Amino acid sequence: KPVTPKDPIPNRKDPSAFKEGELEHFWECKHCKSLPLQWRATGSVVFSVDAPTIDIVGRHLSVCQGSNPLRIPRDASMKLEEDEDGATKVIVHWDNIDNKRKSHRIKGAKVIKK
Repeated sequence: KPVTPKDPIPNRKDPSAFKEGELEHFWECKHCKSLPLQWRATGSVVFSVDAPTIDIVGRHLSVCQGSNPLRIPRDASMKLEEDEDGATKVIVHWDNIDNKRKSHRIKGAKVIKK
């Protein structure tokens, strides 16, 4: 029987998931705040006088991966290239300061024939 991986977010409807940051009116998700912004799911930071609403929290928590970084950072660029056989491939590029790499090949990417 396949094992279901443990969800990194214990309660995806937790209204207290966002904590006040060091700056005034700056709220961040407590589950992913240890990651650099580009590796977090969308909506991990909110600028608001009041605590973020449950709708805002819920939208982020529905995609939050906790301390697991996104497979592709949000600041990556993507482009399509056609090879000599007419197949289209997706090229994903980002600066990876930690590994000194400029791009990454996605495992399992599918080539689309025209």
